[in-house]
Amino acid sequence: MADDKNIAQSAIEVLKNLRGSGAPLAARANDIINNLLGPHLGRSVAPVGALADVASMGADIRDTMEFSGDTVDSLRAGDYGKAASDALYTAAAPLGIVLPGNLGALRSATGKARATITGGDAPPSGIAKVGGNNPPPSMYDLPAGSDPRYVGAATDRNPFSLLRYRPKSETPRVQASIEAISDPKNPMRQQLEADIDRGLQVGGADWYNTEELRDWFVKELGEERGNFEWAEFIDLVGSASPGSKVPQNIKNASAMRQRLYTDPEYRKMLEGVSSIDEARAIARGREKGYGHKTQGLQEQILSKQQAGRWSGEPEVGVAPSKGTGTENPKPKGFSWSLKGSEQNIAADLHFTRYVAMASRDPRWLTTQAEVGAADAARLLALGPRKLKKYFGERTVDGKTQRTFNAKKAAKDGAVSVDEIADLGLPAMWSEKPNTSEYRALEKLMYDIGQQRGLTAPQVQASLWMGAADRTGVDVSSQKTFMEAMRSVSDKRAGIENMTREEVLRRFIRDKGLLALPAVGVAGAMGSQALSQQDGFGYGALGSVAEGSNGQSSN
Repeated sequence: MADDKNIAQSAIEVLKNLRGSGAPLAARANDIINNLLGPHLGRSVAPVGALADVASMGADIRDTMEFSGDTVDSLRAGDYGKAASDALYTAAAPLGIVLPGNLGALRSATGKARATITGGDAPPSGIAKVGGNNPPPSMYDLPAGSDPRYVGAATDRNPFSLLRYRPKSETPRVQASIEAISDPKNPMRQQLEADIDRGLQVGGADWYNTEELRDWFVKELGEERGNFEWAEFIDLVGSASPGSKVPQNIKNASAMRQRLYTDPEYRKMLEGVSSIDEARAIARGREKGYGHKTQGLQEQILSKQQAGRWSGEPEVGVAPSKGTGTENPKPKGFSWSLKGSEQNIAADLHFTRYVAMASRDPRWLTTQAEVGAADAARLLALGPRKLKKYFGERTVDGKTQRTFNAKKAAKDGAVSVDEIADLGLPAMWSEKPNTSEYRALEKLMYDIGQQRGLTAPQVQASLWMGAADRTGVDVSSQKTFMEAMRSVSDKRAGIENMTREEVLRRFIRDKGLLALPAVGVAGAMGSQALSQQDGFGYGALGSVAEGSNGQSSN
């Protein structure tokens, strides 16, 4: 029947176009319900409820998950009405769409329509008729946000909130920026609100939610051990974050984790780190393919973590401005955000540049902006003679970089701050707040979040995503953390001819690597091998000190 083919094709398109899309979900779901299922129910279906209803409809959502993985099987069997129903629920549930009404009745009505629609006809051309049902996909195969708990702000699982250094007074540049942003009528605040809205549309509110990753760890290792190793890995992500794109960050954290569990000498070396040069020497021992331009700093940060310098304990006889609480504020904030903090943020390069660029305050300009040939030409076009002297060079890791002293050029009047801002070059602006500025910016994000029903990390992530094109966020990082986890896992799975589930189970239980193939690993572990090995792990899991943490800094 021609109608059969239309239903089958529609079901296929649902799976292709809806899953993981950033389209307006409720509107898209309404279209699917009415166009795909409505005609066979003999009536229009009530509009989809608001996403806010997700929490109260959790049981219904879980009930729909039984359909996951059945759509293709239904198409092959010629059950086109059931295929339509399966496609709808399979697509809707992971996205957090709440389907209205009695779901059981809706499925029943669709099933009755199926009997009328199929009428015993052969399936459409190209779809083989086979019996049996595929098992539902594993938890690892579902898209990010497949459960209401994985959407929005997660439970705060940090043992404490980070105490930031509080100076006697704020720096003039921070004070001016906060005053501007706090004024609803200021264009700076209006732009910030627009960027938050834009970021929320592409996953800003979900970015830091790692409850799903925690569930993976708990499933493989049990509640106590799973929670510990999840938190430990998140802290390692913090340690590996300086200067890193998110996928790089994740894969390098997996390499550091593997060394902690498999190399007793690694832990001893970290205990003895006293300089960045020593840390760089340790970093050179990483698995091939897991290096990074800031790897020395990453290892130095991990050494501090291993030494307990991020415990948050009061330091008797040490002034707050001199204590360990002031160390690595961004990586600590990043790790705390990923563990559900409501107030601690990662004021990273992009966040700092956002505040600086929006303020157009010359005090936020940098003295050593790295510039390539194209950017240098754009600057010189503003006045080659007067700006030439502000260019210089520096050597980083043996490589020569061309620099531009934007702050001095503006101070001298050789170029205006507006001229620099209009060029849209993120590198012209400060890369991080000073230690004394961190608390004020963090509080600002928290206050804005309170006004909008968001946490401070949700505000920061939304700005990060919403203004990515202006602050220079790499496209590979413009996805939620859990989407990035899937991406790096899928990359390794493709290289080693494994499934995502096999890669992630090996990572969690066997301390395996993510993203790149390990040198010297003889072949990939298949699903059968994984299922037969209950004793994963490289030796005694208890060798890792309980309560260890790890963070990083930019």
